[in-house]
Amino acid sequence: MICYRCKKIHDCTAFQTLYNTSKDFSVNDCKHFDEELSSKYKKLAENDNLMHLIYDYFLGQVEVDATEEEVVRVIKNALLNL
Repeated sequence: MICYRCKKIHDCTAFQTLYNTSKDFSVNDCKHFDEELSSKYKKLAENDNLMHLIYDYFLGQVEVDATEEEVVRVIKNALLNL
C-alpha cells in the first residue's frame, strides 16, 4: 500500500527500497509521519462538486463554458487547497 502520511515520501530512499520489496508497506512509524496528511483524501471525497468535476473531466463530459486549461486549473487549485 502506498501511504500518503509522510512529508518526505518522494525523496525517501528507505521508502523506495521498502516499497519496492514489500506488498503491504506503511510508513506510520516514520519520524516524518504527519497525522494531518492522513485524512486529506477524506476531504476530497467529501467535496461533491469537486468529485463531480473530476469525474466529468476524465469522461470528457464537462458541461461548463470554460477551456480545458481552466478546468484543469480549477481542479488543481482545489486539490492543493485541501
